[in-house]
Amino acid sequence: MTKHCNSRKPWAFLVLAINIGFIAVLILSLVLLILFQRKEIFAVPGRIDSSATKFVSLAMIGFCIGIVASVFGIGLACVKHRVLSVLYGAFLLPVPVLYVIAMRNGGRFTRHSMMDSSKVTEYCAKVDAVIDPTLTPPKLVLFEYASQIDKNWQANANKWMCSSQCPCNPTVAAKWLALDESVLKSYGRTKNTLDKNDSDGTVLLSAIAPTGKETDYFPTDFIQCFTDWKADWTSAGSIAGTTPLPWYSAAQSDFEALSKLATEGNFEFLRLVEKTNTCAGICKKGLFYVTLGLEDANAGIPTTRCFEGVLEDFSTAKPVVKTVGAVALISFILWLI
Repeated sequence: MTKHCNSRKPWAFLVLAINIGFIAVLILSLVLLILFQRKEIFAVPGRIDSSATKFVSLAMIGFCIGIVASVFGIGLACVKHRVLSVLYGAFLLPVPVLYVIAMRNGGRFTRHSMMDSSKVTEYCAKVDAVIDPTLTPPKLVLFEYASQIDKNWQANANKWMCSSQCPCNPTVAAKWLALDESVLKSYGRTKNTLDKNDSDGTVLLSAIAPTGKETDYFPTDFIQCFTDWKADWTSAGSIAGTTPLPWYSAAQSDFEALSKLATEGNFEFLRLVEKTNTCAGICKKGLFYVTLGLEDANAGIPTTRCFEGVLEDFSTAKPVVKTVGAVALISFILWLI
């Protein structure tokens, strides 16, 4: 037995309006998801990419099911039938469940997008002056990246770029040689040519290639220096504590430690952050960029750290996260009704 909507207009119009509005919210969710997928920061290989992919996939499935549920809801506005009611409820219930699961699986970036900058400021304040190896970062990907970048990649770029390990073109090195000695020492470097002991806490800023290395070997950035060293070390058998020719023995232990951390995800995150924000170091401004070329006219000596720019990149996910949350809440309320 059916009853047509013209015999119960108030109820029919209410159901019709609610479901049309729900479709509009779902379409907005879809548009934001598509825009979200285009953000490079969420496509970095590793945990961020994996988390974002799960989030988008589950949200898309929820979107499709929600549209089908809304069609049944619109049908109910004009035809009251038990089968339609059952189908409406059956298709509507999975929507909030899927969206909640999506937000949970996408937690690594949903929490970042909603994160208060004061938390980053508080963490960075503890490591701004001296990188403390005993400091445990909060369990968020951004902090984990910050800890790894600052304590490892950035610290070693500061230490070994424009040195006997990673020599710089003399013309390019002149920019850093013009810096005050006190500034260089704050990064563990010196331009005092009488200080030739690179194991005493300060590494000599140098533009001269070490003996045996091509006189024109000037890596464009720290990542190139590291990957060139690793290729030679691998060819030599990757023997711990053994420096491959013609590399610098004082840097061997640091580069071996880096080789255990090297992943394409780390490199991509670094490249994207430095390129997008022209910055070096997450919490503490670096002396050198890790991935930007030394001869890049727009690079030069870093002038800013990266955490503000990274936070802004992550905050672009805030609208889609809020919309997905709204869809989950609305669909659950509709199911209860």
